[in-house]
Amino acid sequence: MLAAGAQHAQPISNPEPPAPGGVRSSSERSRGAGFGQARGRPARSGAMAELSGYRFGPFELRQGRLLADGEAVPLGSRALAVLEVLVEHAGEIVSHRELMARVWPNTTVEEANLRVHMTAVRRALSQDPKGEAFVENIPGRGYRFSSVEGGRGEPPTPRAATPEVLRLPAALTPMIGREANVADVAEQLQHRRLLVIVGAGGMGKTTLALGAARLAAAGFRHGACLVELAAATDAGSVATAVAAGLGLGITSDDMLPGVLAGLESKHLLLVLDNCERVVDAAAVFVETVLRTAPGVTILATSREALRAEGEWTYRLPPLAFPEQAEGEPGDRLRSYPAVQLFLERASAQAAADVQDPDLPVIGSLCRRLDGIPLAIEFAAATCGVVELEVLEREIGQRLDLLAQGRRTALPRHQTLRATLDWSYETLAEDEREVLQTLGVFCTRFTLEEAEALVAATGSPSRPTRDTLRRLIDTSLLATDTAEPADGQPRRFHRLLDTTRTYALDKLRASGRSDGVLAERGRLLCLRLREVAAAGDHAAMMACSRLMDDVRFVLDWAFADPQRAVFAVELTAAAIPFWLRLSLLTDNQRFLDLALASVDFPSCEPRQRCAVHMVSGMADYVSNGLTRAAVGHFVQARELACGMGDKATELLLTWVLQGLSGNAGDYTAAMQYAREYGERLPPRPEPLYVARRHRLLGRALHDLGRHGEAQAHLLEALSRPREAFPKIIITGYDVDQWCAARATYARVLWVTGRPDEAIDTAESCLDELLWLNHPYTSSWTLAINLCPVMIWSGQLDAARRYVEILTASSKQTFALWHHWGLRYRAVLDRLEGNPAAPAELRPAPRSVRMPALDELFATLLPPEDPSAAFQRFSDNDEVWFAPEMHRSRGAARLRGGGPGAVAEAEQAFRHALALSERQGALGWGLRAAASLAELLAASDRRTEAHASLHRLLERVDATSLTNDVVHARALLEQLRASGTDGSRLRSDACDHG
Repeated sequence: MLAAGAQHAQPISNPEPPAPGGVRSSSERSRGAGFGQARGRPARSGAMAELSGYRFGPFELRQGRLLADGEAVPLGSRALAVLEVLVEHAGEIVSHRELMARVWPNTTVEEANLRVHMTAVRRALSQDPKGEAFVENIPGRGYRFSSVEGGRGEPPTPRAATPEVLRLPAALTPMIGREANVADVAEQLQHRRLLVIVGAGGMGKTTLALGAARLAAAGFRHGACLVELAAATDAGSVATAVAAGLGLGITSDDMLPGVLAGLESKHLLLVLDNCERVVDAAAVFVETVLRTAPGVTILATSREALRAEGEWTYRLPPLAFPEQAEGEPGDRLRSYPAVQLFLERASAQAAADVQDPDLPVIGSLCRRLDGIPLAIEFAAATCGVVELEVLEREIGQRLDLLAQGRRTALPRHQTLRATLDWSYETLAEDEREVLQTLGVFCTRFTLEEAEALVAATGSPSRPTRDTLRRLIDTSLLATDTAEPADGQPRRFHRLLDTTRTYALDKLRASGRSDGVLAERGRLLCLRLREVAAAGDHAAMMACSRLMDDVRFVLDWAFADPQRAVFAVELTAAAIPFWLRLSLLTDNQRFLDLALASVDFPSCEPRQRCAVHMVSGMADYVSNGLTRAAVGHFVQARELACGMGDKATELLLTWVLQGLSGNAGDYTAAMQYAREYGERLPPRPEPLYVARRHRLLGRALHDLGRHGEAQAHLLEALSRPREAFPKIIITGYDVDQWCAARATYARVLWVTGRPDEAIDTAESCLDELLWLNHPYTSSWTLAINLCPVMIWSGQLDAARRYVEILTASSKQTFALWHHWGLRYRAVLDRLEGNPAAPAELRPAPRSVRMPALDELFATLLPPEDPSAAFQRFSDNDEVWFAPEMHRSRGAARLRGGGPGAVAEAEQAFRHALALSERQGALGWGLRAAASLAELLAASDRRTEAHASLHRLLERVDATSLTNDVVHARALLEQLRASGTDGSRLRSDACDHG
């Protein structure tokens, strides 16, 4: 039998507590140093050292007297000595032992004496009219004097900071046997930023971490926050759990960047509980946080060390127990923390009646339980109904039985399972069934949820509330109060992780698991549909705690093809929440399983439509424009049409219109835009009308019909901002007002109004920053605003836009993030960065789309423009056609050779004619400047001047954008008498 910790046992009269667990790399620390020595100062020789004077509130302490507003306050000499010691060390914790040594030197006294005089001190200081509490009692550590002004040349000591918002759950039961550990961990948190409490399951790691964190929280400006990782399964869910614990409203598939941003400026103690299931992911996470957030300290619990950089481990031993209980005196046995814990928990049982003759049996029982606190608590919960001798004997037999089972199990795991077995078998049959049923709850659950599930899976002989109370009393069920996303505090219950695993094993062995999981899934479907139908954002966010349960039930359901229809039903019910919570990527495997199911075609059309739609969204944001993504959207629209679901049909028509444009199929995009309008109901809502005009405006612009496009976009924007409700769904939708305004900015530039385009882009960016919606920001900046700034030559502003784009899309929307990286490369080239690549690298296959290549060819003309525009003939009048022909002419001129000048002139004139037909004066100005330079170089300055002057008159000649400034300068050169055309910059044909 293990006896770890027994060597720490001390008589109850011994003031030294049992030694705490060892700390890696800290064995050199002295545990017995006095108060003054521990802080690097010489110990004072007497308690009544002469003071030059201290002030605090209305009080003054000087020359051995306490004054209040100049009047003496009656205080005995011992109490005055206690106060003087505390004031000397204002802001520091003075232990009970140090106080007694200073006030009663060379004399042994009990702590009761100290408490008497401390009461007198507090009574004397209670005369403060403001009621300020100067002396703080730090449980398990001592006292601290909190407010002093002046005195002995030392600066004032402020009060300890109070956590602003983040708080830890209150302790529901007293901590026993861990006081020294708590003090030790809290002290280490003052100078170690990553401390991991390591120990076996049931050892009390969480209890210790919370106790130490409560003690240390006052030293952190933003308090302390507990994050439970019991339900985490990978790196993504670690960040998700931390975001939820901190209350961060992150709207992104990847939570980590938002978590890091939320922690960056915090002075906070972050408690990560139950890291062992995601130890690798937790290690990477804590290292990243510690590098990014210098004010954050992390206290973690795990069954194994994280092996992270900067980690200090605190190995938590079992509670000390008697190695040999028989024959030990009762007071000696009561001094062991393991026995103390058993007695305290047993005393809470109404039927328990523990007497001194029982102490040897209890000591032996604690030894058999290896001093593991959780096991001891479970055993104590049974002593009211089972005789102690029987309990001690039966637990020993069950340990032997378990030892004959799986040899690879750790000893402490075996012992804990034996304790769980015994606690379980002391329950009534209906209590056992309820415990088994509760095993399907992955995390917290409400009383109502438990009652509904129990009622649906059986016929309990007594109310579920009574059974839950019994399970709470026997420490099999934990209870806490939390404030979910909807802001309404609620009482929740949960099974400890080991207890839940045990309950699930029993459920499976009972043959009831399929029925219970089916009912849990059915209830989840009902709840999710009800909340989704109401559409309340806060209520939907509050359902985030149910997503672990959804995944658990789906894993079970998809494991059997016979349950596929049910699995698809639950998947469809969860989809609105995966959209709202940005969890599509996390749950894409369930979408794939649904689609692959042989029964999928027989599922309800509405469910199949939802699965196809979100599968397309997940594939598109992760992999870009793929055939699979387009196929999902097409099938979803067909199903929506068949069902008469007009809203979904319109949504998918809009999506297909956008995908067609991205694919460069501008004719198909125009067709979808028209279909959107044709499919509208007779009296559509304003949002639908505005979207129709936006889609037509974009499609017409892509086809080079800019005048018509402008009219539709202005019609879309003629409605007030309130007609475009602020977007709520996270991740996969675009705010229509921002989309329309950004597209209008792009049309303004192409039609020759660059200053208006810049102003519109700036106002749109302000709206994006207010909106704080990553997908809208990514789409709007990538497709519209960044090009406008680069075309205008506003490179500093463009750089700012690109950084916002990359930040919005990093590790979340791979497609748009790649666009941002390509914009960076373009800017590097335009700004003359010598490290910039000579050519833009081809886009990765996963994010490749024709529209991207065509757009970037207008920003930084390639050496061979034909490759970028090979899909189009000379007769195609798409939006970039004038610039395509101008770039071809410039490239031909650079290449030289016979006929180069004539071919370049033809290309420039064709570009100019196209821009005239399209009304694309932005492209036309570039083409006119290139043609004028060519003509002037051929000594045709009059023709060059007339051509350029004619077009420059039609744009705002006062603009300071690059193209206008260049054209004005060129015109002045042509006007100058005697100007030699050869002096004109021949490379200016590639300006812009």
